[in-house]
Amino acid sequence: MRNLWNEITTGARVFGRSPGLAAGVAITIGLGVGTSLAIVALLQDTLIGRSPFADPASLVVVENTGSYYYEGRVSEGLASPRISVLDFTDIEA
Repeated sequence: MRNLWNEITTGARVFGRSPGLAAGVAITIGLGVGTSLAIVALLQDTLIGRSPFADPASLVVVENTGSYYYEGRVSEGLASPRISVLDFTDIEA
């Protein structure tokens, strides 16, 4: 951690001595990040496209988080994310 702090203070001193270099670095990084973001946004819109769902934020995952008992044959129960069709229709209703 001490080495990191020494590097940060040394970098700050170097940029303090030459503010033109600091401005150039900041502009270069800003342009690089902005360009990369624009390219990713274009590729996402053209190649991936929009979600087929009207409101993707409202999608949920329904799973069983507890143990279930298979018709009394397994006494200790099984941990499973599966949910039966009857349970699903009850939840859906």
